[in-house]
Amino acid sequence: DGTQTIVDEIALGVFFMEMVVRVASEGDQPWRYLVDSGLARCFDAALIVGSGVRLAMAHAARLGDSGVQVLHDLAILRALWLLRIFFMVKAVPRLQLICHGTWASVRAAHLIGVVLFVSIFMAGVVARDLF
Repeated sequence: DGTQTIVDEIALGVFFMEMVVRVASEGDQPWRYLVDSGLARCFDAALIVGSGVRLAMAHAARLGDSGVQVLHDLAILRALWLLRIFFMVKAVPRLQLICHGTWASVRAAHLIGVVLFVSIFMAGVVARDLF
């Protein structure tokens, strides 16, 4: 648990510093960081702020502060970081091609499964009627 907490703090620090540098690079219009870039940066900013709140609440819980019930609800933010992959797929055309090919093959495998299910079901109905 200690190593995971340290890795979480380092990763959050790196992402927070990236966000601060990007906001600072907008100059006298820092809101452009969220407005001009679409949903991806809004999502990242919400995750970074939420993870920071979760981390602060975890430190408060270790110090003995009671009433930290939101901590467990904010733990889901760690899983939401994985959704950033979908934004990356959108940004890289070659990765997008690979994902589309994989999805097409999954759909084809699904159809094969449906045909297999129907044929086994029909064989069962015929076997029940014959025997």
